[in-house]
Amino acid sequence: MAGTSTLAQGVDFPLSSVVIEALKVPQGRGQKYRPLRYSEFWNIAGRAGRALRDRVGVVIYPSTGKAQDEEFRRYLEGEAVEVVSALLEVIKLLDERRPEYNLRLVRANPQISHFFQYLAHALKVGGFESASAEVEEILRSSLVFHGLQSADRELAERLVSWSRGFMEEFRENSFLGVADTTGLSLPSVGLLSASSPRVFKEPEFWAPENLFGDNLNPLMQVIEVLAEVPEMSLAPTDEAGGLNALRVAGVLRDWVSGKSLPEIAENWFSHMDKPLTFAGRYLFRDVAGYLPWGIGALQLIELSGSNPEETSAAFHVPAMSFYGVNSISALPLRMVGVPRAAAKSFGARAPRFTSFQEARAWVASQPVEAWANASDRNYSADTLKIVWETVGGSTA
Repeated sequence: MAGTSTLAQGVDFPLSSVVIEALKVPQGRGQKYRPLRYSEFWNIAGRAGRALRDRVGVVIYPSTGKAQDEEFRRYLEGEAVEVVSALLEVIKLLDERRPEYNLRLVRANPQISHFFQYLAHALKVGGFESASAEVEEILRSSLVFHGLQSADRELAERLVSWSRGFMEEFRENSFLGVADTTGLSLPSVGLLSASSPRVFKEPEFWAPENLFGDNLNPLMQVIEVLAEVPEMSLAPTDEAGGLNALRVAGVLRDWVSGKSLPEIAENWFSHMDKPLTFAGRYLFRDVAGYLPWGIGALQLIELSGSNPEETSAAFHVPAMSFYGVNSISALPLRMVGVPRAAAKSFGARAPRFTSFQEARAWVASQPVEAWANASDRNYSADTLKIVWETVGGSTA
């Protein structure tokens, strides 16, 4: 199985080992690559080791020589320094007698969210007794703990007792499974549950035609709830004024409905100096990066126990948000790299696929005329076919 850092976000793959192919990922428009974020690295590395089956999860980094060895070593050392520094600052703020594991702590110290996630995962998988002993053992043998111990032995011990306190407080928490599955911290999951309006429990609310229709109010409701979650970053960092829920909803709706990037830029960013550049960066970095994750988490909380037949279409909404299509049949085509301009048309006449290989083989068998008829835009058949062959056209 192969996947991107986005696919790995909050998904519980039953893997024994994972391979980290590179420490850089495609950046998209304007810049070819960017460094792999530490959170992305651990989202992938954290899949290694099947719960209750493997004592050790193996993370493999293929290296061709000493230069790559050193690159990986520097990467991990840099992460360790960052984690140690962040934990030190957080622990100094904690009241040792009455620690508060709450949303205020996560919001003021975003770096603590990943540590919360780890503790919740250990508690969910192992139970209180096993998790408490295991976490203490792991902490004491970790590079982070030794770094803390070198800086301040008392603070290092406080980290252990603080972690035990977290386990004690949340041992019976009903949201442990949700936090473990979504990759959000327990305080954030609690926030989503507490702040979501009652309408979120209705499968009809999550229907694609309701969220991505002419009326943006339903999607704005979702965005306004998600915007309060510390792990989400929905307000453009390089624009004054903070979150504009109408604009975020409009960008996502237009993306899913098939509008081109220039059209999205014209509709929502015409006031900017470089609307096309800003729209592309915001869409691919923030909107398509965070909203599918957040929507999936909300659905997991609000629709649990619902009739599967009633929620079937709703649970495709996160994938639609990521791939930019509004039909379920277009999703497998997008997953094998078919451009948005052709995916909906191809999906309308494609058979039901049982594997990515089968989907790629079907697309490869389509004649040039099919590509010419697939697009509702002024793209040539050759252009669309070349894009597909470049992005996902292998039938291997």
